[in-house]
Amino acid sequence: MRSRAAGSDSVVLRRTGPGRYRGSGSFFLPLRCAGRVYARGEQVPFTVSVRITLAVPFGSGVVATRVSATYVNRQRLNRTPCVAALGHDAASYHGHLQPIGAI
Repeated sequence: MRSRAAGSDSVVLRRTGPGRYRGSGSFFLPLRCAGRVYARGEQVPFTVSVRITLAVPFGSGVVATRVSATYVNRQRLNRTPCVAALGHDAASYHGHLQPIGAI
């Protein structure tokens, strides 16, 4: 879940291979056009990919303890009557996870 000024986004990740997951969605941003602000003026479709890079036995199963993820937005859609030069963005993340109760 990602927090935003207007709430948060949730994306369902689907398994694409061993230790790999991907999901996509879109969100809207305000865009100013001809002196007017369109609350849903820019639509931003995106993809999130997650890869489990380390997993360890925990209890009767296996728990991911290290992950890497990427967020990609290749295009933005102008939903206003104005011509606009819209950007794009991307990010990568990595980290370690601590199973609850393992402390």
